Amino acid sequence: MMNRKKITAGYLKYVVKSPIVFYIYVITFLLLFLLMTNAISVDRRTSYSAIADKGQVQIVNETELELLDKRIYVYTEKNQEVLTLLVSSIEFGDGIISFILEQDQDILSGIVTVEAVTERSTLFHKIFSEVSRTR
Repeated sequence: MMNRKKITAGYLKYVVKSPIVFYIYVITFLLLFLLMTNAISVDRRTSYSAIADKGQVQIVNETELELLDKRIYVYTEKNQEVLTLLVSSIEFGDGIISFILEQDQDILSGIVTVEAVTERSTLFHKIFSEVSRTR
């Protein structure tokens, strides 16, 4: 019983009467949030309409594209199967960008959607840059 009175007295003294413990909790978790969001990197992908056939994928009506990764993601409907394909080279033509795939990977044929990683940023930057863009 005596132990419980000491705990209650300590709680009243340090938490209720003085906000120091509350401030320490807030500052600690704010610092943890900032450190973790700066440590996590996020890929930003851009979607393009493309034509896939025989080991290559062609994006029409695009003149330049900077890939940060050798992987592209190809699908006809995103809710179904999304294929991850490795690109061996990129050829730029007259308004056409062709991805030559490694080892003639089996891909879908016809009109597909291609997603490519075009930017990398931290989670902190993504959260707060998205907030500033909406205002």
